[in-house]
Amino acid sequence: MFSSLNQTGMMSAPLVAQDLLSTAGNTVERMLAADSTFPSLLEATKVSQHCLHTASGLSDIDSYVSFDSFLHGVNAKHIVSIGQVPLPREISQHIRASHYHSKQGLFPEIHRAWMTIDSDLYLWSYDQGIDTAYFDRLTETITGVALVKPRQGVFQPYVRRLLVVVTCLEVVILGVTFSAGPAGSELLNLIPDSVFQLPLDNVCVTTTVGTNDGRIFQGGDEGSLFEIVYKGNDGWFGKSCKRINHSHGLLSLLVPSFVNFSEKDSITQIAVDDSRGLLYALTSKGTIRAYLLGAEPGNASLLSSLSESTLVQQAVSIVRTLDGSVFKPVVSLQALEVTDSSHFHVVGVTSSGVRLYLTTLVPASLVAASAGGQWLGSGRPQGLYLVHVRMPPGYTAGATQASPQHVCRALCRRGTSLMVQQRAEQASVIACLSRDLLPSASHLAETEARLQLDDSVDEIVELPLSIPGASREPLVVTQHMELQTKYAVLSKQGVTLLAKQRPSDVLKSILLGSGPESPATRGFFAFLGEEQACATALVLACFDPNSSVVEAATRAYLLMGAERRQAPVSAPATPLIFNPSNVSTPLRAPTQAPVSNMGISARHEGLYILVSRILRPLWSMATCKQVQTDNKRLVLTSNCDSELVAAVCTYLEAVAAFLRRNLHLMVRNNQNETFADNEEKKSLEALKQLVFQTLEVLGLWRIVCEHQLHVLAPQLSADLQTQLTKTTFKELLMCGQDVCGGLLVGLIGLYLGDNASIDAISAKLRTTCPSLFRSEDAASAKAKQLLQQAQQEEDPSTKNGLLVTSLRLLQEAAPHVDLSAVCQQLLALKSFDGIVRVCTACAKAVDPYDFGLKHYTNELPAEETVGAECLRRRMETYSEAVNALDKLYSQSEGHINGRILLQSCLRQSDPLLREAVYEWLLCKGLIQTELLQRNDPAPEGLEVFLQRLQIKSRAEGSDERKVSELLWALYEKTGRHAMAASVLHKAAVTPEPLVPLSERIYCLSRALLSLRSSGAGYNQSTGLFSKELEDQLDVAKLQLKVLEEVQKMDHNLSPALLERLNKTLLSITDLFQLYAVPLQLWESQLAILQCSNHEDANLVNDIWHQLICSTRPLEALISRVESVGKLLQGHLFPLELLAKELEAVACQEGAPAGTVAKSLVKVAGLESVMSSYERLLRQPEWAWGPAGDEHYIMRSAAELLGEAANMPAIQRRKEVVVLAIDVATSCLSQLYTKTCVEELIGQFRRVQSIFKTMQ
Repeated sequence: MFSSLNQTGMMSAPLVAQDLLSTAGNTVERMLAADSTFPSLLEATKVSQHCLHTASGLSDIDSYVSFDSFLHGVNAKHIVSIGQVPLPREISQHIRASHYHSKQGLFPEIHRAWMTIDSDLYLWSYDQGIDTAYFDRLTETITGVALVKPRQGVFQPYVRRLLVVVTCLEVVILGVTFSAGPAGSELLNLIPDSVFQLPLDNVCVTTTVGTNDGRIFQGGDEGSLFEIVYKGNDGWFGKSCKRINHSHGLLSLLVPSFVNFSEKDSITQIAVDDSRGLLYALTSKGTIRAYLLGAEPGNASLLSSLSESTLVQQAVSIVRTLDGSVFKPVVSLQALEVTDSSHFHVVGVTSSGVRLYLTTLVPASLVAASAGGQWLGSGRPQGLYLVHVRMPPGYTAGATQASPQHVCRALCRRGTSLMVQQRAEQASVIACLSRDLLPSASHLAETEARLQLDDSVDEIVELPLSIPGASREPLVVTQHMELQTKYAVLSKQGVTLLAKQRPSDVLKSILLGSGPESPATRGFFAFLGEEQACATALVLACFDPNSSVVEAATRAYLLMGAERRQAPVSAPATPLIFNPSNVSTPLRAPTQAPVSNMGISARHEGLYILVSRILRPLWSMATCKQVQTDNKRLVLTSNCDSELVAAVCTYLEAVAAFLRRNLHLMVRNNQNETFADNEEKKSLEALKQLVFQTLEVLGLWRIVCEHQLHVLAPQLSADLQTQLTKTTFKELLMCGQDVCGGLLVGLIGLYLGDNASIDAISAKLRTTCPSLFRSEDAASAKAKQLLQQAQQEEDPSTKNGLLVTSLRLLQEAAPHVDLSAVCQQLLALKSFDGIVRVCTACAKAVDPYDFGLKHYTNELPAEETVGAECLRRRMETYSEAVNALDKLYSQSEGHINGRILLQSCLRQSDPLLREAVYEWLLCKGLIQTELLQRNDPAPEGLEVFLQRLQIKSRAEGSDERKVSELLWALYEKTGRHAMAASVLHKAAVTPEPLVPLSERIYCLSRALLSLRSSGAGYNQSTGLFSKELEDQLDVAKLQLKVLEEVQKMDHNLSPALLERLNKTLLSITDLFQLYAVPLQLWESQLAILQCSNHEDANLVNDIWHQLICSTRPLEALISRVESVGKLLQGHLFPLELLAKELEAVACQEGAPAGTVAKSLVKVAGLESVMSSYERLLRQPEWAWGPAGDEHYIMRSAAELLGEAANMPAIQRRKEVVVLAIDVATSCLSQLYTKTCVEELIGQFRRVQSIFKTMQ
């Protein structure tokens, strides 16, 4: 399981290194692919587009290997008798007591044999010769009996079979039920009252068969195919039944059965292919008919009919060297289902042992479909076509045995054919022809074995396996999980049970008969191929209960598979084919050129082959599927039942035990170890780890299936449920640790949700999958249960005890804790300190060497992956504490509890926990209110956090105003005012496009305020800093004035200059040259000159002149001068210049005299204005001529003096009076020489006299 917390909270660290698992998984995939490349029957028979009709058995390469000659001197048989069961005593007594008409047969589906004696019927178990059932309610002689499956939904569930009893006059159908017998057996019961009875209408039924879906077909002596169609109505006796003739159609309903104009050709055998919906009938004259079965009962049509003469003619055209007599008569017809062959559909066996392979597809299309890739046999049947003739043994040039004669019965299934030869009245021979030991031969090669019987054979059937399931793979692939194929042979004396030996059984006989190092053992390995033989030996070494067999098989495996050589890895090992005429000379069948795998031993390959075959049923299967229930709800169910998983686990446990015992013997550990040795050693170790991991994962899946996946599913997240439906077992085994973690959490949650004890399930999980569910996981689960109990406990002391114990368990289990769920439980219990303790314990566990803390402290780059990953894991852990804080603060009344948890977090020594908490507080905007505005001491590490955040913001170019504000508040809180001012100063002067000028001025003002506070202290550096702040603040204010002026006017500033003016602090020079001068901002220019203490009088005069010239009317000009003049001092307000130019404008506009003078008095004072006017009056008269009135300045002076005389209080009275008298005297002296100025002279005299009286 990973050492970090996954989505489910359960720890999930890889059980083994992923590269080892990938190595083993890739090799398993290779072996599975190789097992899928065994030649099909079509490929072995060499039917191709160049040769659509072939024959085999005529040459050495595709002939037979005699079992006796191959295993000369060793007591090993391919087919053996394993028991005989005589007729029950009551049947024997009945036979001896009367002359009778008798028939008998076998029902392998229910392990029963049957016998009729006249009108009496006996059924008995041939397993033990007991449980004899007897039926004697018929009056007519019974001519035939068949056992069929009932149609689904017609009968009650307890009616498991129907017994069809045929007499000369009628067909009687009985219900068959079963009841429990001794020692787990089942007792057969016949329902006495017949279910259906149908008259035969003078037709003698020769054979009866049933299909898997409950249809019943019968063959008649006149050659017709009948079907008994029945359906269920209300009540038992309300069922209806009828018989349909599929051979004569509607005409048969109108013409009586005794009217028959053709020669009889009775049906002797019916064979059904349920996989394709086909039915074949063999007649007494050798005609083979094929019927296409419809989906509904009663629906069947004749597809094709192939007469004996046509069949023989076609066979002779294929095998031109033989007479047609060997190809007739056909005595047995065997349907081949899809699992037997995708291409050949039916086999006819002749009395001389010739097998005629037919298909219902057009041969050309069949070959084309096969050549295009894997063909699934889904083509539409068209007719009956002979495509291959397989000759029996004895037809090759060097044959030593005679060909079979007088074959009367046959079985053909999954590459094995059994033929019964009637030698004499009381003797029979069973020939077994099989591909089991030659599955990868490129030609159709078979072994031959014969078994002598002392009685004539009435019937031979294959017994169904106790574990049903059809397989396309050869027996060598599935032998570890399949029982021996068994057959029942019925004779007059009883039932003889036969067993066909698997390859492992053959090897077992060799090992017990001659030992692991014998020539026979070596011959077996050479015959089967070293890799396949090693896999077969492992079947015995791992699964055989006999310790002697296990030891011998292990010895043979280690010895025979040790040699390293170039071995094919893309295709199965090619076995040797023995020439019966020269047993000592093996010939290897030709194959395609394999891809070489230099230096890998056969025992390595054999071990991987066995493991891949064990995993094959599950490997590519999806783990789950969604099934719709009756109420239209989709539920999650397992794709495989627990029995299959249990079987795979059983096999893998045996392999694991074998590896524990022998793996050290399979690898070299010395100085002579080669590169190939090392690679094989790594591969075997990878396989071992894969086996162990698979046992744990499948063990967990078994437990999941036992708890019913649809019940567990609500405990799983929606994402996990979706992932399960898309995950194959291969993916689950190779990289499904997260899925397994989710399943474990769901299992524990299932128990916790029911308030059930988890001790039992925890112990089971610890035993079954200790690497997935470790002791820490068990402790974590127990802690969750204790927390759940604590939530329900009312007694405070008991509750506290449960809480203390659970916290101890959680800390011990860290980091294997479902942290999210635990924190929610602790939050509900208000154990805020517990949340912090569990989170810190998990964080320490995921980073025990503090790599993450070092990564954070030293600010290492992300490329340093170890530290970065540890840091990420620790922060993921602390996120649960942050989530608890978030939940508390989101509640209306949760702030008190939230502050308790917050303080508990901040008391911890781990700076990463504080980092996580500070991040959350910053995101929520709570640092000010929860940390800085409270009376508590400033928390540790906050300054470092804010400084790092400020640096990060600056580097990323993001807004750092909030961080600067928080740093300032922190320094103010801790009394470090100079640092607070420095922070604000930096915020003001740092180029930042998001910070407007007004905010920068605000920062400078607050910085200056902080620096001047009482706690800041004073020194030289502080004084310099204060002066710098003052200057920058003055300039910033001027810049704001310029900005405001710019915003009110039409201008041609570029966007960049405008942005700079608003978002950056400018120097006073840039402010003057780039903005004030180009934009003719006269007031701002004067303010800038004042701020910079500029002394250039000409520049000042020029600016004022431009200001006056640009402003009209006089009223606006005077107002503007007044507002500017109040801000300026000294040379920046040239009073004499202003008075002169303003009086000229006033004269030009015809303003009342004294308007300008009175305005200037408001700005500069009376004395200064009078001095300026006194100097102006000394100027020659021509200077005032352009204004339009040379006496206007004197009238203004008179008004000024009159205004001064009326002032109630005049500062510096003496100087003003003297100056006023001087001004009046100077004006009078000039006026005395003028004419028409008597009024003005009189005005000056009055003022003069007033001021003289004031002296």
